[in-house]
Amino acid sequence: MQIFVANPTKGNVSQKDDTMIFELNAELFKVCLAFQAHGIPVNAPEAQPFLRKLSSNLTWLAARVDNAKTTLEVEIPLPEMDPPVLAATAANLNIPAEILNRIHALYAQLPSFFAKDLARKERKANQGSGTPAPSISNHTSFALQLSGASGIQPHPRSSATPSILPPSGIGVKRERPDG
Repeated sequence: MQIFVANPTKGNVSQKDDTMIFELNAELFKVCLAFQAHGIPVNAPEAQPFLRKLSSNLTWLAARVDNAKTTLEVEIPLPEMDPPVLAATAANLNIPAEILNRIHALYAQLPSFFAKDLARKERKANQGSGTPAPSISNHTSFALQLSGASGIQPHPRSSATPSILPPSGIGVKRERPDG
């Protein structure tokens, strides 16, 4: 899986990348609809390459939106860079050649659109950094590491005072003397 570290609010990825992914998704949807029109289920081997690419693109778009909401820079998966392959068993579906050609043309442009991110990933791999950047799947543990790294420690409790019991006198109903 290809990974890059970026926070879209900082301008690392341009809006033209989004537009290209949207165009690519529209073409992939057309192919998926053609499969459906011919009665081919989504879990069929013929449909899987196109659905996997669509899923990859949607994951990237969602991660971009999520990443824009935070000030932390987290790893988000780049869309897959290679085009889906139409299975030989699907050749008789008469999927318009212009759709397949457009998909291949868009995939051919992806590496240039993500060139900075791919170069960053390669530099990081060549540096052999010992600590990987946090990923979306482990952002909670990363937050815990951050709190520990910044010197924030939990308040030590006295062993004489159980933490699950309220302080004495709270919640105890006492009768008042009339008078």
